[in-house]
Amino acid sequence: MARVEETADIAYANEAGVEVEFDQRMIDLPRYRQAFYNYLITGVKKQFMNDALIAYYQDIYALYDLYHSEFPAAKQMYTDIYKFAKGKFTAPIGSFAGRVVDRDGNGIAGATLTDQGGNVVAADVYGRFE
Repeated sequence: MARVEETADIAYANEAGVEVEFDQRMIDLPRYRQAFYNYLITGVKKQFMNDALIAYYQDIYALYDLYHSEFPAAKQMYTDIYKFAKGKFTAPIGSFAGRVVDRDGNGIAGATLTDQGGNVVAADVYGRFE
């Protein structure tokens, strides 16, 4: 999130636009899904969703695959990018952080957590998530 926020600040300071990038990996890999939502959330927080020129990079069939996926989280990502492009995306409110560990207290890298709304976050190499 910090990297996207820093990029947004630099773009704003230089009257430049922002590029939102995503591809099909976000359907299956929580790390890429989180990166996608980092763009959208920062777009609301730093106001570039409505106040900047935005370019979109999507791999060949990313939007197509999101739209046609049977995975509910993919359908939600399609809806969210649509709302973002229309300037109507609402960032989730609240946050939590923690660490996923095994019985010995070792962090579990890549563990995924999903809330009731289907939002997913992935733990880093030390098992930390936010």
